[in-house]
Amino acid sequence: MNLKRIIETELEPTLFSLGYRRGNWGQGWYQYKNDEAGIDIEYHVARVGQQFTRGIEVDFVAYGLGRKWFSLSDFPGESPIYYDTQAELDHKLRHAFDATVNIVLPYIQDMKKYAVPDPCSEDYQALANCPMQRAERFSSQYHIPMIPERTTLIQLNSILKSIRPTNLSELRDSFRANYETLINMAAFYGTLFVKKAPRFCWGWAPLIPPDDPIYPLIAPKTERFVILEIGDPDITPGIRIDALSFSVRVWNYMEIKRYQFTSVALM
Repeated sequence: MNLKRIIETELEPTLFSLGYRRGNWGQGWYQYKNDEAGIDIEYHVARVGQQFTRGIEVDFVAYGLGRKWFSLSDFPGESPIYYDTQAELDHKLRHAFDATVNIVLPYIQDMKKYAVPDPCSEDYQALANCPMQRAERFSSQYHIPMIPERTTLIQLNSILKSIRPTNLSELRDSFRANYETLINMAAFYGTLFVKKAPRFCWGWAPLIPPDDPIYPLIAPKTERFVILEIGDPDITPGIRIDALSFSVRVWNYMEIKRYQFTSVALM
């Protein structure tokens, strides 16, 4: 069974029943669009990322969420799909179809459902006053975006401004000293991470070790982080970079809300 027939006989009927129609098709590229839902799905065969290879990539564009773009491999448990034989291609393409319908599309609907535009809504405030209930509710759901809690951010900002470490070890010690204070914040946003960013380079390291008893509570499987950036991500000419800056940015997968505080100590 060739690739085109697999798509036409196994994928299309399901997508058509969900309100999708064919978009642009090309060599190894198959697009489906749902204008009412504002979602485009693209299957790329023989390509992963921008590399042409023996692989499969599924891209999604959610126009109703500010044209948010992501790939199937962004999801926990999903990795770039590679194949060596036609049989592997058939099997893994079917997996990509199944993941599209059963994982990604429900996730997009959850993103829309829980994208609370007003952090002062009655339901949100009720959850904000019950940390354990809040953590249980959000950590039990798959990729649910959340709006930052302003009072927690102010509290975190106060802690940051009191920290004047000169190296990463002192920074970690300072946060461990404020461990209890940060638990509620971490339970709400996800894991607190520190990023070494003298030049905005990547690299994530959890401040709280995975074997800590509280770790499952504060590390829900979501793509949202509270980030501590070390270094100056702004490489503007004339700006000193011989400083250790602390920038906390609250980010969720939809990038609806973003708050940032900074504290700087000269090295």
